[in-house]
Amino acid sequence: MKTNLVSLLILAIGSIFSNAATSAAVMPSVSVESLSGEHMDIPANLPSTPSLFIVGFTKASRSQTSDWSRHLRTRNLAGPFSIYNVVVLEDVPGLFRGFVIRGIRDGMAKPVQRHFLIVTQQSNDWKTMTAYSENDSDAAYLVLTDADHRIVWHGSKPFSEKGLQVLLERINAQVESKHPIAPIAGPDAVPVTRTEPHRPIKP
Repeated sequence: MKTNLVSLLILAIGSIFSNAATSAAVMPSVSVESLSGEHMDIPANLPSTPSLFIVGFTKASRSQTSDWSRHLRTRNLAGPFSIYNVVVLEDVPGLFRGFVIRGIRDGMAKPVQRHFLIVTQQSNDWKTMTAYSENDSDAAYLVLTDADHRIVWHGSKPFSEKGLQVLLERINAQVESKHPIAPIAGPDAVPVTRTEPHRPIKP
């Protein structure tokens, strides 16, 4: 009986550590291009700071992604933090992509353009990172990474002040920590940030 209890305890502890490891997976390697025309390999070209990716997969998602972006870019945090808008255009025919990109870029300041990333390939990797659902295709998908580019939280929620405050607390916990804290999870976890310069980007 004691042997069985000990075995069960060992299995339970192993399961806890296994789940913690898999929930903090490093971002997959993906290639994107910024609105300013710079090629960027993720996560290789990311700065060593926590980052938030606001991802939109459809034209209709732009109202939600814009809401998050507009509120987040005005907030001050406890330390360096990066925010990126990600526009997935892989399903848009090549003939029309130029029109779409020019429409997004029009009137946008250059420094902000460097943090708007265009996806024309590997969109399935972004869908995996965000836990994308066809039933919620027009949502704003949010992915939070720590300074080591591990995904510590992801979700899809419309902007709200309450959600913003929850996320601000969690982000500040990340940027104040010398070592990344435990992965963030749960339905109340929501998005945030401040823009920092990239590492050198490939021409």
